[in-house]
Amino acid sequence: ELAENALEVALGTWENSSSRQVSCAVPGLFDSLLKVIRSSGIESLSIDAVVTRVLKQPSSRKGRYIALEALLKEKSVPGKLLEIGGGSDLIQSFLDGIGDSESNARPIADLMGKLLCVVREEMNAKAGIVDPNMTGNKQERRRREKELARESKQGENCNVVEVQSQLLPEWVDLWVDPVANALLSPVHRRRTRAAAFCLPMLEKMSGGPMRKSE
Repeated sequence: ELAENALEVALGTWENSSSRQVSCAVPGLFDSLLKVIRSSGIESLSIDAVVTRVLKQPSSRKGRYIALEALLKEKSVPGKLLEIGGGSDLIQSFLDGIGDSESNARPIADLMGKLLCVVREEMNAKAGIVDPNMTGNKQERRRREKELARESKQGENCNVVEVQSQLLPEWVDLWVDPVANALLSPVHRRRTRAAAFCLPMLEKMSGGPMRKSE
C-alpha cells in the first residue's frame, strides 16, 4: 500500500507541483519505487501493474510520459507497453498527446521515437535481421545508399530489396494508421504537429529516402 501511495504521489506531483525543487526530486522517488517493486515479489506491485496505472493517465498529462520514459529503462517494458497499451492504440495515444498538449509535444514525440526504435530492434532480433540502417554512422549509411543506387542502375536489385525488407510489416503496422489519422485530422494543430514532430523522426528511423548517386 505504501508503494502504491508513493506511485500516486509521483504521478500527481509531476503534473501539479509548483516547486521546481520538488519536481526535480520526483524522478528519484519513481526510480526508487521501481527498485522496491522489482525486489518485492508482490504481484500487486509488479512492473505490469505500474505500466497499467501509468497508461491510465490522460494522454495530455506530462507525468504519464516522464514515468513511461523511466519505465523504458526496464528491459522487459517495451513489449509490455505494447501489450498492455494495445499496440497501435498506444501509438495513437502518443499522437493524441502530441496534438493536444500545450508544451510537451516534442518530449512526447521523442519518447514515441525511443519506444518504436527499441521495439523495432527487438522485432529484428527475433526475426534474425541485422538492419544496416540501424548501424554505423551517418557517413557510412550515406555511402551504402550510394552503392545501392549504383547497383540498382546496373540492374542488380537484390541488395535494394534486402534493405527495404528490414522494415518488418508488423513494426510499420504499429504506427502507420495512427500517423495517417493524425495527418488527416480535421484539427489543424494535430495535422501540423504530426507532420513537424513525427514525419522527420519516422523517415530517419526507416532509413530515409533513397538518394540518387552523384
